[in-house]
Amino acid sequence: MMSCLLVLARGWCSNAAGKALSLTVSSLRVDTVAAKGLTISRKRVWECWLEGGLSLNGHPVKKHSSQVGVGDTIELTLGEQGHGRVVVTEIGDRTKKGGYHLNIVRYKHLNKTTQ
Repeated sequence: MMSCLLVLARGWCSNAAGKALSLTVSSLRVDTVAAKGLTISRKRVWECWLEGGLSLNGHPVKKHSSQVGVGDTIELTLGEQGHGRVVVTEIGDRTKKGGYHLNIVRYKHLNKTTQ
């Protein structure tokens, strides 16, 4: 299991090219935002959290239901499958159904698996 510190050592600094995205999430939970931002399942985020591969602002996440705010950085290590980072740049208005509009910057490196 690769630690989040190694992810930072691999060049995940602010000058790395990221992709700016606008998305809608049902809640501001760290696992929900990470899953939606990296386009992976919440179950996979939960598994990474159990293995210690989920961090918020450089600190390991103790509760996967922790809330995120503007400027927060979520880092996720997926073992051999890669790693990713989501930076929340703006939390917009609420949706009609009670969700949130978010602007994020996504940095993602996922290894393709061949079968």
